[in-house]
Amino acid sequence: MEYVRNLEGMARNNMKKNTEVEDTYEKYMDRQEDLLNNPLYEKMSNEEIRSLFEANEERMKASLLVNEDETCGLLFDPIVFGQLYEMFGFLRKHFKSPLSIMLIV
Repeated sequence: MEYVRNLEGMARNNMKKNTEVEDTYEKYMDRQEDLLNNPLYEKMSNEEIRSLFEANEERMKASLLVNEDETCGLLFDPIVFGQLYEMFGFLRKHFKSPLSIMLIV
């Protein structure tokens, strides 16, 4: 999984500079993986670790709302689309452009 994300990131970096939402997405995924796999977090209670996951998700949601066009560009990647699918209900409430709405319906 990490290897695939690294390859995707390298391919995007070679083609163009990452947008802010793409950078946030990469940090979001790295943090998710860290929270799931780092032994440091095994000692934490469910409530403590849940709050870290929620904070990570809130950062990602906030970034998705900054620029609707950049977010749509990010979501055209099928892997990203699948990984952020759970956030589509949230995005539907905030996006206004027809393309955005069609993408996340």
